[in-house]
Amino acid sequence: RNILNESFPDRWIGRGGRISWPARSPDLTPLDFFLWGHLKNEVFLTRVLVSLNRTIFVL
Repeated sequence: RNILNESFPDRWIGRGGRISWPARSPDLTPLDFFLWGHLKNEVFLTRVLVSLNRTIFVL
């Protein structure tokens, strides 16, 4: 907080900051959905499984 207050006096948003921002703000919810959906797609790529299966069968 001290660093934020020094760098961005009265301009940062977060817990304990001067500007209050609700935890479930409508502005943040779509970003949450995009971020978690994107991460899920990156982690559970089927291409990795296909490539892994091919490698196992070759060995």
